[in-house]
Amino acid sequence: MTKRIAVVGAGAVGKAITYQFLTEGYNCTLFDPQGGASHSASRVAGGMQGSYSEITEDNQDSKQIKFCLDSHKVFRSWLKQIENDSGIEVYLHQGSIVFANSIGGIGDKEAINVMIKKIQEQGDTYENLMPSDIPFMKPSSHCEVEKAIYIPSEAGFDAETLHESLFGAIKAYPKANVVADSVTDITPVTKGECWAVTTTNGETHEFDSVIISAGAQAEKLLGESLYSELALPPMYGGKGVALLMENTLDINTVIRTPNRHGACGTHAVPRKNGLYVGATNRPSLDPTNNGGATAGEINFLFDGIINQINNQFANSALLGTLAAYRPFTADGKPFIGQTNQPGLFLATGTGRTGILMAPLIAQIIVDEVMGKTPRQENVFTPIDRKGSYETIKTATFEQLYTVAKAAVIDVAGAYGSLPLDSSNTIAAYIAQMLHELVISYANGNKVDGKIMYIFDNFPTEVAVPLLYSTVVSKQLQKL
Repeated sequence: MTKRIAVVGAGAVGKAITYQFLTEGYNCTLFDPQGGASHSASRVAGGMQGSYSEITEDNQDSKQIKFCLDSHKVFRSWLKQIENDSGIEVYLHQGSIVFANSIGGIGDKEAINVMIKKIQEQGDTYENLMPSDIPFMKPSSHCEVEKAIYIPSEAGFDAETLHESLFGAIKAYPKANVVADSVTDITPVTKGECWAVTTTNGETHEFDSVIISAGAQAEKLLGESLYSELALPPMYGGKGVALLMENTLDINTVIRTPNRHGACGTHAVPRKNGLYVGATNRPSLDPTNNGGATAGEINFLFDGIINQINNQFANSALLGTLAAYRPFTADGKPFIGQTNQPGLFLATGTGRTGILMAPLIAQIIVDEVMGKTPRQENVFTPIDRKGSYETIKTATFEQLYTVAKAAVIDVAGAYGSLPLDSSNTIAAYIAQMLHELVISYANGNKVDGKIMYIFDNFPTEVAVPLLYSTVVSKQLQKL
């Protein structure tokens, strides 16, 4: 009997999984409400193949780094197969320039040193650069470049053309079934023997195995009851905003700072139709794609490209803005593979590295669904993950002072995710948090439900920006 397989979610990971099933000869249904034109985070991503340049001093998870490096090794051959099947070439530029400047300070330089150490461990190569070696670099005087390297094995590609090529490759297989409708409900049938997938038009489809690859919407899609049964850390969205600008300086490689403020720093990536400039990362418990870029977010990005890369971009045309929510988990690790519910699989929570990890995630999912010998160790299994990390509720004073202070600076500092009127936003944050504490004492320690949810479920570095976005809106208009 042929196994009925469905993939819910058509970002890069969902498409990659669907494509993997098809290339191995299996039938597969992909639920893609946009019919190939997905509004997923991966479609509006920068497309940096940054297996080294994503590493920082405080983010050296050896398992995650190894997974990204392993996926990096197969990425080009995977991409070539997709291009051959679809006939659509993915726009790509070789190499990454990573620079530290006076804005990033010691943190930037330490991050580059960590990158160099990992490159050397892998037997890979890099080049030290002087600012004069970078022809399109002309920052403002207060953003002087202090260190720079070139990583030839990395690359930048146009995420838009990757999605087009992946969808074209999927459509080339007769066993592909694309349902151009949104999924509203996923429920087990007859004690988990199969799964019912309901769409907005009221149709219900039954499958033996369902893979949820719906990005930041995955928890909401599964529903409170089913997600509770999975016993997983909660998810949240990271709002990523980027600009598409005229590439007036003909930048032909990725140029970026190390990761900053919980995001991927200031970066520019050549695209087929312009220059991608990114990116923000604002944590949110309500990752809906209804809101576009705000004026403050655009201001932050303009500051990066004009002041930190080249002043001449002040004269470049703005071609558009991009906004979507990256999927994150409270414990900081992706959910990949079989859950504790038979026939239900997850492939989400990849944050900024979903596209890079997609080839290996696809192999893991196919092997687990079909009961095959694993080709890749799954170090991100979504089983027994609840309570596997510390939350802000259990943080010591020293942890709060160091981690929380850094997080507040990230969200409200001059180069954080809220760059405008920082004094007022910080004042609003403090005032509202004090207000909540006063109310809690007056009402027998009853605190706002959403605030307690954050305290109970998220580590300090995530809880602080989530609390910030949750409470500051209540108070800001009063200041």
